[in-house]
Amino acid sequence: MQDVESFLRIAIERAGYAAVVELLGDSVQEMELDENHKGLWLSFKKERIVVRHDSSGFVCFKVDVAKERLALLHEAQKATHFVDFEAPGIAPDSYALEVAVVFPGGEYQTLIKPASYWDHWSYDAQDMHYLSREQLINQGQPSLAVAQEMNRLFDDKTLCSDNPVDCFWLDVLFEAAGIEPTFAVQPIESFVGRDAAGEIYDRLPVRKGHRALQDAQALSKAAADHFK
Repeated sequence: MQDVESFLRIAIERAGYAAVVELLGDSVQEMELDENHKGLWLSFKKERIVVRHDSSGFVCFKVDVAKERLALLHEAQKATHFVDFEAPGIAPDSYALEVAVVFPGGEYQTLIKPASYWDHWSYDAQDMHYLSREQLINQGQPSLAVAQEMNRLFDDKTLCSDNPVDCFWLDVLFEAAGIEPTFAVQPIESFVGRDAAGEIYDRLPVRKGHRALQDAQALSKAAADHFK
């Protein structure tokens, strides 16, 4: 029943206690909770699993029904697209200089030509991604072209990232492009929960240099290896 416990923990963490109870519907029996009890608690009673969460109350799930319905929830939100951005340093006026996405059946990677007002540059960051500003100007794609291509490729998808700052790079890119993204970027915790995310992070290789495609590939592999 440990897979059911894992499903419940992640689902409650991701969607909230009330949403999970609503999802499970007639498989749930709710009970009163002593006000002194706090936190998330689970126990197994034959074919049932009992969950206590903060002050919301006890619920008792039929394991077979809960497992089936939670599996559908997890499958619907399973990470399949893995994204990574590289940037010329961490600063309020920084921006994305490279993006890559690994997805079922393919990969996308491009350098991004700096917009006219993107003038931040860190040579410490350059020592990590090995890209010069001149290389970006000569080989990078304009922000509008990158944004349009990403919208075309990843429309209505949710891309999984190992760094919350990737959401910031996405916003900066699309602001420069002058259009809205038709996809989302979420940290891996949103897909698998904090505990599993920590285990996936532990599987990522430690290296000095960072390029977007290598990092996206590493995250995809680490996630796949974790769930083997």
